[in-house]
Amino acid sequence: MGKRGANPGEITRRDALAASAAVAIGSALPTLVTAQREQRSESKLRRILSRMTLADKVGQLLMAYLDAETLDKKIGDYRCGSLLV
Repeated sequence: MGKRGANPGEITRRDALAASAAVAIGSALPTLVTAQREQRSESKLRRILSRMTLADKVGQLLMAYLDAETLDKKIGDYRCGSLLV
């Protein structure tokens, strides 16, 4: 490779390595931040799930129709996680 300035617009090997390192570091940072957030979220989720009974967990999977007459029963007895309108 020629020295810098030998040909206008030519990039030296050192410049190319520096640029690729900067790209690699820059692209890794969002991944690292996301991984840290995911670990915190997963830890929080594990704490919540550890406090739930099996009935609570199953109830979160249930989807029942929203009915004013049986709303309290669906939420209280069956622990429905979502209601359909």
